[in-house]
Amino acid sequence: MTHSEDSIRLLLLKLLSFDTQNNDEVEKDRALKGETLPLLEFVRDRLSKIASVDLQEYSINCGTPKDGSLTLCNRGNLVARLNDPEHLPRVLLQGHVDTVPFGNFQGNPLGEVKEGIIYGRGAADMKGPVSAMITAFEKIAQMNDRMYSPVLLLTSDEEARDFAGIKKFLEANRMKIDFGICGEPTDFKICNRFKGATSRTIEVSGKAAHGSRPHEGRNAIYDAARIVILLQEFSEYINENLINPAFGGEDDNNKRSTLNVGRNIGGNKVNTVPESSIIEYEMRLVLPIEQYESELKSRVLDRIPPDITYAPATGFIFGPMVIDVNDAFSERLNAAIKLKGKSLEFSVMDGFSEASLLNINGIKTIIFGSGKSNYCHSSDEQIKVEDLELYEQVLISFFGSKKTLANI
Repeated sequence: MTHSEDSIRLLLLKLLSFDTQNNDEVEKDRALKGETLPLLEFVRDRLSKIASVDLQEYSINCGTPKDGSLTLCNRGNLVARLNDPEHLPRVLLQGHVDTVPFGNFQGNPLGEVKEGIIYGRGAADMKGPVSAMITAFEKIAQMNDRMYSPVLLLTSDEEARDFAGIKKFLEANRMKIDFGICGEPTDFKICNRFKGATSRTIEVSGKAAHGSRPHEGRNAIYDAARIVILLQEFSEYINENLINPAFGGEDDNNKRSTLNVGRNIGGNKVNTVPESSIIEYEMRLVLPIEQYESELKSRVLDRIPPDITYAPATGFIFGPMVIDVNDAFSERLNAAIKLKGKSLEFSVMDGFSEASLLNINGIKTIIFGSGKSNYCHSSDEQIKVEDLELYEQVLISFFGSKKTLANI
């Protein structure tokens, strides 16, 4: 194992040891705190000797009058930058440090290493790439004739809470940033096509009654189930018919729209007829949202039986994006990838990432990271240490020096 691999390995194991689980629950006994501040303070203390480091603390107020209010604290963003001349272009290295819940993780979700592979919740998504970004930042800071000025951004609340972290950064940011690299795991492919996403709910209302006398009530879960069947049929329809060849590639799914019903929440007790049931679903988009809206209305909402009481609502909508990679930053990244022995591949980002929000706010950003995306959120989430070292070396070559550029 090289010194660089050992440094990244130890750093990743340290980051994994911080419990930063996050979810969108609003009930106090079910909500995960998503506290990232201890991790960010550790990184701040590590980088403060070589960089200007800002820690943007914030809290989130959530919940409803029905569930009770909930304030989530101990979270924030970290922004580290070097004291470079203003004429030097700024390039953002961005990653999030919150994770999805541990779930049924096989092994230690807070990190372990076996035969050159690190396992843990967040190893791939995305404390692994973040670790390599941090060590690369430290080494780039030692280059006197680097091409670009690095800005390291670590965010919270990407996995839940409506992307509060990146939104806080964008609201406060006054820096001109010329280019961005989001380190979500892509297995060294450059993702310049991002699927859009929309999150939605349908709340179904029934009538409560005692479970022994269901005829005196109306079971909202039964009614919700009828709507879920319509959504399943709609899912199959858009997957076969709402296609965009511009998003095509080796994976046939890339060009296709998808719909997933993620939760159906209803009822309080087994002996009570449920008076409410909430269907939560999402769609991944490859075409303008208007095409989905009209089809959703005609194929789902208009077909719900008139005796069912329901209320649809939209959480968020982000349209699909295609990022132009014909620029000096992308060309240099391409060259750095080839220099380190990897073939150049462009791909599609199926999942939603903070890169979309950065692009919407005028910071041109591609997604490029180490690790395989199929391990994200999995019960055996993992990443190879050698891939993290290679990722670090690609980033160093990208920022490089004028001499390095000549060699590339």
